[in-house]
Amino acid sequence: MRRITAFLLSIAGTTVSAVARMLSDSEKKESTSQPGSDHSPKTSTTPEATGKELYKTTGIKKAEVKQLTKNAPFIIPGIITGTACVRPDEHDKYNVDILDPNGNNIGHIEKNRRLCNSLEAWHQGSVFTFVKVTESGEIETSSGTAFIPAGLPREETKKLKEVFDKLAKRNKILSEENISSKDYLEILKDHKQISKTLVALNIDDLINIALSKRLIPALSRQMEDQQDWQGLLKLEKHSDLIDELSERFAGTTYRRISKAKKNTGQKI
Repeated sequence: MRRITAFLLSIAGTTVSAVARMLSDSEKKESTSQPGSDHSPKTSTTPEATGKELYKTTGIKKAEVKQLTKNAPFIIPGIITGTACVRPDEHDKYNVDILDPNGNNIGHIEKNRRLCNSLEAWHQGSVFTFVKVTESGEIETSSGTAFIPAGLPREETKKLKEVFDKLAKRNKILSEENISSKDYLEILKDHKQISKTLVALNIDDLINIALSKRLIPALSRQMEDQQDWQGLLKLEKHSDLIDELSERFAGTTYRRISKAKKNTGQKI
């Protein structure tokens, strides 16, 4: 009898402990879900949370742009930049307009439900984009392909926009008759950042950012003529670009850099 009683008491104790743990866990769960708690559930932008069809992954997404205005401002040859903006109308509730930097409508993307929903869920309806333009036989409009950074962090999108700002600045500098050594060095510095950004986004094959093979030899000769030894020392930081030159031009450039070291008392 004593053994049976002890056994029953043991079961009762175990049950009470289990119930106590369940009540404790329930209280913890309620306390962590209260508004204002640091552990409150975060708003999700997954398809399950929005109830809408989104892109399954984030990244650069392609979409055809129709009725692209031919006089849209080119940031660099063949490419315009602007904003992809959700603007539903009576004919297309998934319409996405392409606006130029001044806010003018220069084209649109038709009936792209996934793009429209993703822009609304991830970017409040608008985000930076660039468009590669395809000429057509029409007089007023052409077509193109928009490349849209859907779901990318704001910092990455900012870096993408900076790529085109830097390319536009490069084109402006290179169009001038007289270019200072400082501006040439700025172009080389920007080139490194541009390449890094495009490779990170896996779109380095979309935009031709190649520099003329004559740029560095011309720059090194200009610096030598001006006895700009400090400039030549800075040029050595771009040895990756120098090494891409022909053996003749690379050798001449390195010879000038060695001359700069000698004139500044550095070891060669």
